Amino acid sequence: MIKTIGNRCLEIEQQFGINSIDVLDKIINLAINKIKNEKEPIVVLNNIAKIIQENGFIYDKDTLFSRSLKTKRIDCNGRTILYYSIGEALDLPINIVMLPNHLFVRLDDINFETTKNCRQ
Repeated sequence: MIKTIGNRCLEIEQQFGINSIDVLDKIINLAINKIKNEKEPIVVLNNIAKIIQENGFIYDKDTLFSRSLKTKRIDCNGRTILYYSIGEALDLPINIVMLPNHLFVRLDDINFETTKNCRQ
């Protein structure tokens, strides 16, 4: 599998003793199987959101990416890393958009809020 930004984050965070690569790989593989032939950007982004939600992730603030994957409590930063990692694995031009105190993604001309429809 391609080495994504998510993999690189997990490598850096390994010093904290949390290994979550299996969770990241599972989410990426689910996305690959669900959206590999999809061309419509909004459908791609909504499918990623659905996969994250169906796997029990809820919104929570300020935690390490590796811990977020293990606990399934994840903020906009972690969700954005997930979307971007899936984009890398599928060779999709997903971009990260940075605002003061917030991140979201853009695919083509669609800005997409990664915390949309999150359970808290």
